[in-house]
Amino acid sequence: MKKTVLVIEDEVNIRKFISVNLTARGYRVVEAESAEQALELLREVMPAVALLDIRLPGMDGWALLNAISNDPQMPDLPVVIVTGSIVHSALEDINYSNLVGVLAKPVQVTHLLQSVQKAIGPSNGHSQSCY
Repeated sequence: MKKTVLVIEDEVNIRKFISVNLTARGYRVVEAESAEQALELLREVMPAVALLDIRLPGMDGWALLNAISNDPQMPDLPVVIVTGSIVHSALEDINYSNLVGVLAKPVQVTHLLQSVQKAIGPSNGHSQSCY
């Protein structure tokens, strides 16, 4: 069974880049261009991991991460932040047990795949040779 990845990114080119690369490696990808859309999709698809942009229109990525972390149905959903801004200082003040990594834009395919595999864990059925 394919593992589902939810990509939450408002920039179409980045979202498609991530989706194409993950789909090519056997993942099922569901896309959201806003945090609000992602909240709706999270209940429908229950992904194995969410890739979350921080700067989103409307509700930002931090607010969505907070909502996910406080939802009793999703507190263990692994989240990888994907951002073009410096977030390390913000991360020091935040303690989310489901935050498993940060990917810097521009996203490199190798880092993308490693982050997803780390988030999903070794039982995902994908081999290292995919990279």
